[in-house]
Parts: sequence; C-alpha cells; structure tokens
Amino acid sequence: MENDLFLQNQHFLVLGLAKSGFAAASILHEKGVYVTVNDQKPFDENEPAQKLSEKGVEVVCGEHPVSLFDQHQITVLIKNPGIPYENIMVQEAEKRGIPIWTEIELAYHLTNAKFIGITGSNGKRQQQR
Repeated sequence: MENDLFLQNQHFLVLGLAKSGFAAASILHEKGVYVTVNDQKPFDENEPAQKLSEKGVEVVCGEHPVSLFDQHQITVLIKNPGIPYENIMVQEAEKRGIPIWTEIELAYHLTNAKFIGITGSNGKRQQQR
C-alpha cells in the first residue's frame, strides 16, 4: 500500500487506550511503525496497556509526561475523540505544530478505500415520524 511508506517515517503517540486507541496502537505496531501509547489509567489496572506491552509496544501509564515528545521525536498524535483538547498532551502537540489525528484520520491513511461521513444525530438513527 502506498501509504505504508508515509507511515514508516513517523513516530506516533497514541493518547488514550479505549477500544479505538488500542486498535490504532495495535495496527501501527503490526505495520512496524514506531508507536508509543500514553494513558492516564495506572498500568496495573489497565488491561489494554498490559496487552500492548506484551506485544512490545512502549506504554506509559498513570500520567501524561510531555517529555515523551522530546524522548521520541513524536511526529503525529492520535487522540481518542473523548479526550478534550484542553489535555496537556494535546496542547503540547498543538504548541509544537504536531498534527493531531483521531482514529478516523489514521484509518484514512491506512487504506485507499473511499470514505463516507455521516454526522449529527439525525444521520445516526432513524427519525421518528
């Protein structure tokens, strides 16, 4: 896939380990891309973090250390949609001019498929008449 070459030159920081963050980190790791995961929940209480760590993914839990940006030369931040833009890691990425993607944008870069977006609650459920 042509997008794989682009991904290989990046170091991703996945922020948040809900289902979509776990999936994003897993697929990036499987593709051999540099990825670090950061989640607020402590490691010993964080099953997704433990699973990723067992696969060899670097996982930092229990805090949001902005030093990760310098330690790993982060080039893209992938943010779970539930994480507010006021989060210290998101603000640091913005300050540094680092692109902030959600998992949807990552999916866009991983495939050549066409995307259709449906927004708003009326598009997600059938209207009652």
